[in-house]
Amino acid sequence: MDSVLALVCHKEDCLTLRIGLQESFANLKTSICSSWCEFSPPSMDIFHMVDDQQKVIHSDFDLQCLALFSMYNKEGIMELLVSHKTEISGSISSGIIAFDDQPQSSGIIPFEKPRIDYDVPDKIKEPLKSAHWLHLFQGVEQLFPGGVEQVRCDLQKYHAAAGYEYMVYRNEKLRIGARCANKNKEEKCDWHLYAVSVDGVVGSPFIIKELNNQHTCVGGFVNMPRISKKLVSSLIIDEIKQDPNKKTKHIMESFTRDFGFDISRYYAYAGKKHALNTSWGENEKSFMFLNCRGFNFCRPVLFVDAAHLKSKYLGHMMAATGLTGNDEIFPLAYGVVSSENEANWKWFLDNLKKVLSPLRPKLTFVSDRGIGLVTQIPIVFPEAFHGWCYWHMECNINTCLPKSCKVYNKYVLGLFKKCAYASTHKEFSENWDKLRKVQNQKLQDYLSRAPLDKWASFFFKGRRYGRLCSNIAESFNGSVVEEREKPIAIMVDEIRVKLMDQMCKRREDSANLMKWRQTLCPEYEALLHDNKMHGCNYQVTKSSEYVFEVHASLTQTVDLKRRTCSCNRWRIDGFPCAHAVRCIMVNGEDPYNYVEHYFTVKFYRESYKHAINPVPTVEKPVTVSPKSMVFGPNNGPQPGRPSKKKRIPNTGSVANKKMRTCGSCKVLTTHNKRTCPSRQIS
Repeated sequence: MDSVLALVCHKEDCLTLRIGLQESFANLKTSICSSWCEFSPPSMDIFHMVDDQQKVIHSDFDLQCLALFSMYNKEGIMELLVSHKTEISGSISSGIIAFDDQPQSSGIIPFEKPRIDYDVPDKIKEPLKSAHWLHLFQGVEQLFPGGVEQVRCDLQKYHAAAGYEYMVYRNEKLRIGARCANKNKEEKCDWHLYAVSVDGVVGSPFIIKELNNQHTCVGGFVNMPRISKKLVSSLIIDEIKQDPNKKTKHIMESFTRDFGFDISRYYAYAGKKHALNTSWGENEKSFMFLNCRGFNFCRPVLFVDAAHLKSKYLGHMMAATGLTGNDEIFPLAYGVVSSENEANWKWFLDNLKKVLSPLRPKLTFVSDRGIGLVTQIPIVFPEAFHGWCYWHMECNINTCLPKSCKVYNKYVLGLFKKCAYASTHKEFSENWDKLRKVQNQKLQDYLSRAPLDKWASFFFKGRRYGRLCSNIAESFNGSVVEEREKPIAIMVDEIRVKLMDQMCKRREDSANLMKWRQTLCPEYEALLHDNKMHGCNYQVTKSSEYVFEVHASLTQTVDLKRRTCSCNRWRIDGFPCAHAVRCIMVNGEDPYNYVEHYFTVKFYRESYKHAINPVPTVEKPVTVSPKSMVFGPNNGPQPGRPSKKKRIPNTGSVANKKMRTCGSCKVLTTHNKRTCPSRQIS
């Protein structure tokens, strides 16, 4: 007997090998790599146990001595253990190729000498990740457990690493044959490979029947080899999982740097998309898996908005967001639609109405003048109030003003802001009169089309709690920017996971942190204290049981029973102002009794009491029946490169045209001498 049987173990896996007295250490590593693709020769240590101590095998001499020792002692099996060295960047990162139904690669990884960096001679480079591809085909009877797909994959890898062109003359489900592209040319290279199915059944392992692995032609260099998007996907899938937004040019650069060859922009992009679909599911299949109580303890105000989606089928995400007692975003509902129009807003609002409690007081909606919102909110919620976003209106007014007059524009926008935030009729009238005197026809036309009770705080009939902008909805859309670039089902699920984690953290913080052991939420506990300190010097004269006159810089009237103050801040903000707090304390009452329950810690905890339940995907169907598949909208390719920060224009937006002085009529306007109306009339 000139060989011994070796049992090679790694964690819970084992394999048996026959080791002869002339066996080389390199061949042993190659045999192990052929079975376990997670290893490469530079990244493994092989050792055996001697008296409960690990002895590492370093050379052919160590291995042959160990085999001879086992034979001399008549041991039936020699046990060897395999482990990883410290991870190196040149090693293979995964043992499974992430194709759709793609099998494990043959993974025979020979030793590759470190490369010298010629720019920095003292620096040693790690071997290319494609170095082991040169030895993927070892000989006749070599087995490919993954079948024909694995053989095709390994052919592409061999071609990319070796640089020799090949052609496939048989490409069937049960057999495949390839030969050198120079076989019929002058060089007549005889490299060829022929593999067949072991069992003659589709999907069964393949075995090599014929192999001539020596090239006699001149070749060996291809700058951009023929590869498929599946191969590119398998090589970058781990990176894409970590960074889904990795740019195409960075993928191309990584192939040149790590694998030693170039790929085209098309295959880099297609490979990335294939990796995203493999990781998260395809866009076509994702439509199939689409499928509040906490809001009852938030203020009765909702901020609604729509945001662009960036996945294959584009579309919009509509969202309704509330506000907690600590001024935190409380996402209530979100939905995906093909576009922002009246029909889709009606669908979203109808479904939103179903989940809202009918016992809630009258709701207030805050939004821009988006397409469909102005018309559909009064229809679906006839008793609700609708306030227009101040910031969007300011942007529209800014487009009516000439760009060259910055000081003038700042003055006009300042007047509009004072009108919007004015809490008394006197303050509003003073600034409104000045604004209406501005000599700008476009501005005046715009203001005449905007009812005062939609944007001015003093005239607004509902309760906005001092929130004149829809930035709460904008903030929610901004927090899910990365999710909005993913397929629909994945986006919905990842937003759910993010909200589930957020609600859990806030629930735990409100239960454990010291600042939450007060009556009001921290933000409004501090505001109540500020109002107490601000009004401590006010002189108060009592008129009746609940009516007081407060003598400050201006004299104010406070009615505690009706919960009003002549400064109107209590009505606008929904929170006792400094005048009211002073009167409450003079009357010997507790200010907390006059604060709405929405600002209390009790209501805050109730809003996060009900957790979002996890949604396991264990029973999610792997395949989708064509009859049950829901296809996305047929959106054609959009011209140009889409902007990632483009805001959806709202109704009433004015095109931002450049102002210039017309050469004909000598007026500062948007037309020029050629398009001047006076010239056309004449």
